[in-house]
Amino acid sequence: MVALTLFINLLTAYKAGRDSRVLLSAAGVQMSKEQRQREKSFIKQSFFQGAAIFAGQVTYYVTAPFLTDYSVMLFLDASLWAFMHAFEG
Repeated sequence: MVALTLFINLLTAYKAGRDSRVLLSAAGVQMSKEQRQREKSFIKQSFFQGAAIFAGQVTYYVTAPFLTDYSVMLFLDASLWAFMHAFEG
């Protein structure tokens, strides 16, 4: 599940960039330096979102079997889940 999420995020970023380049070339317009920078930023954001979800899921699946106190597990679930989504933006 974790690897699938990361793979789908990276595939989406690649496809969006490719589609953008195809549309620009079909219109006969060259991509500006600013547009290229935006695409690079989008790819970086997609990668880091995938990495954040990956790290959050791995952390959960690794730590959950070791916790027996439900109040600690609830606190970690709630705080790590919120932190993961806040980090990914």
